[in-house]
Amino acid sequence: MHSIRLVREIGARLSVRWRLALVSFGLLAVLLSALGALISYTEEQTLLANQAIALHDEAQLAISAIKGPKPVLASPSAAPPPISDSPSPDFNAHAMDLVRRLAGANIRASILSPEDAVIASSNDLPAPVPPSITLDPAKIRQAFTTTQENDSYELANDSQNQRQLVVLIPLIEGPNTVALLQLSTPTAPIDHAITTMRLILALGILSALGIAAALTLPLIKAALRPLVVMERTSTRIADGALSLRLDVPPSNDEIGRLARSFNSMVARLEAAFAQQKQFAADVSHELRTPLT
Repeated sequence: MHSIRLVREIGARLSVRWRLALVSFGLLAVLLSALGALISYTEEQTLLANQAIALHDEAQLAISAIKGPKPVLASPSAAPPPISDSPSPDFNAHAMDLVRRLAGANIRASILSPEDAVIASSNDLPAPVPPSITLDPAKIRQAFTTTQENDSYELANDSQNQRQLVVLIPLIEGPNTVALLQLSTPTAPIDHAITTMRLILALGILSALGIAAALTLPLIKAALRPLVVMERTSTRIADGALSLRLDVPPSNDEIGRLARSFNSMVARLEAAFAQQKQFAADVSHELRTPLT
């Protein structure tokens, strides 16, 4: 409450030009900041969704490259098949091959059974992989029973407290879902791109506000110039120069109507003073003759 009162007191001390400028700058800053936040959020979600789609595509290519009987990815447009508790020996034989094809310096791969057991993991490979992550078991169980869109993903922090994008893909063997393919990749490149874009947006917003300040203040001053002239003329009229009139702008806006109304008021006031002066002169003349 005290801060609101203080703002009102400060605003009352400012001229109309500065009040209009501050309101304009504040509104422009809010709109540009909201637009920048929307662009940043939309771009980040788009990049993350594209990364998830890329992981799905890589999983499909890796499965296609496996020779012999192999699992397939669950179709996101179909209802999830029932869960089987025991993958076949052929599936277990190909699980490590699938992980080997998918794992890399930027991708960590694991295959989980419905009992949360690890069937195959990139930890067993000699090549370096991203740090490990721990997902909520409820999300893993849910991934077994729900269809996953190609652009669906989860975000989790790894053991080094770095953010990673996680994709959970149900694997089907025959009519059943027998395992869950978990792929994760660091979001550092995306985070770096978003940070750079946010910096560019911030510089753009500051530049736009600077240009607005350079252009808005002179425009506001020019727009308020008729009011300044009215204020000076009205001061002279208040000092007794009733014959003065305001210059009426050619436009029929609020300032023009105000000038015409003010001139009409001053004209009536001048006429009333003239009548009063004439009345006083007549009374003085009528009284002076008998007294003389």
